[in-house]
Amino acid sequence: MRRRTDRAWGRVRATGTSTSQALLLLAVGLWASPLAASAQQPSPPRFEWVISSSQDTVFERPEEIAADPSTGRVFVSDGLRRRVFVIDAATGHVLGGFGREGAGPGEFRAPDVLAVSAARDRVAVYDLLAHAVSFFDRAGRFLGRRAVAPLLIWPKGIAVLNDSLVVIASGVQSPGDQVPALHWLEPQSPRLTSTGPFAAPSGGTPAQRARANAGVYVAGGPLLTTSSGVLFADGPTGDVWAVGRDSARLIARGPGAPPDLGERMVILGTTEQGERFFRPWWTFPRAVLLDTLAGGRFLLAMTIQDSALVRFYELRPGAPARPLGTVRATVRSASPYDRTSCVVSGEDSLGGYFIGRLRYPFSR
Repeated sequence: MRRRTDRAWGRVRATGTSTSQALLLLAVGLWASPLAASAQQPSPPRFEWVISSSQDTVFERPEEIAADPSTGRVFVSDGLRRRVFVIDAATGHVLGGFGREGAGPGEFRAPDVLAVSAARDRVAVYDLLAHAVSFFDRAGRFLGRRAVAPLLIWPKGIAVLNDSLVVIASGVQSPGDQVPALHWLEPQSPRLTSTGPFAAPSGGTPAQRARANAGVYVAGGPLLTTSSGVLFADGPTGDVWAVGRDSARLIARGPGAPPDLGERMVILGTTEQGERFFRPWWTFPRAVLLDTLAGGRFLLAMTIQDSALVRFYELRPGAPARPLGTVRATVRSASPYDRTSCVVSGEDSLGGYFIGRLRYPFSR
């Protein structure tokens, strides 16, 4: 089922759908918690197309999304279907997919972050439960699988550098804690080479310890391959780094993490024995999209999960982040598509999930 959004008013045009089905789309972007009221002039989302799992049965839970502008296709991992779906970026039509549940070649247990390399004709998919990266060509033919060690915790980004080298932004277990870092999967070896300095701070206060323990939930962020190397946007701050296997150089400051990040990232609970504990929760700013702009500038998108907002910023070296616009939508993953839009996956207020092509709330 394909739906379009009126560009002037954000209203739904749902060809061949009932009124109730059309109203479902409003839940994708027009619902927000009361916290959204204080945001910087949030606007309704303008979708070229959107597909919702609340009405469509093609997918169940889209996890991560990656666009391939060279072919006009979008790749979406589905954690419940154990499959990667391929979608026409122009129309939103599902073209097919690859993978199935299992532990054999080309099969998945929990497909998650994925990346497309047009230059290499590669799609790399990280499997959360198999602890491996599977490689396919863009037609969906299985090319091989690489085991990964040590265990990565909730990866947030992946990039293909060549036929056998990938970099993953994720949390990883280290002595005494779990910290975020970049991890380079070397050719012919499952061992990872890690790059910092992206460790969450730890300290004596409950907020500091909560942030350190919850660091895996904001560990890493979007990765972008360019002609000059790999760029990385730090999850909670939006800072942009130029990274290598043995180096990390800050090149532009993001909007920064809020001072109450530790408190916002946790729910305080009590065990049956009466001991208090912190539980990480998805209620904090997180970088989900990174792209380059002309003149050495960068485009960054940050989600505000507890208020159903996506904020876009222009970053440039030596200057503060400049807000470009805010959209009401609960977005979990995003990928640049062209100068006017990106593709996104997220959640609606009815307990379902959606994928769509979202128009930027600004002109580039």
